Amino acid sequence: MPVGSVQSIRLIQGVEAIEVRTAVRHLSPVLPEGGNRRYRVGLEFLNVTEQAAEWIGSLMEEQRLSSPQDET
Repeated sequence: MPVGSVQSIRLIQGVEAIEVRTAVRHLSPVLPEGGNRRYRVGLEFLNVTEQAAEWIGSLMEEQRLSSPQDET
């Protein structure tokens, strides 16, 4: 996914799905201990409906709650 490219992604919640256009804003490799290459991708959402915004917010909140908390 080249930086600056426009990509379609599908958000799925239960049996419902929404297509959302995104622009790739940054991309950086992540090299976990297993040696499997992964990437951290920053996306800008281009055509966000109210429903898509709610789903994205829910996903971000789930991620925030499941990530280790900084204790300092």
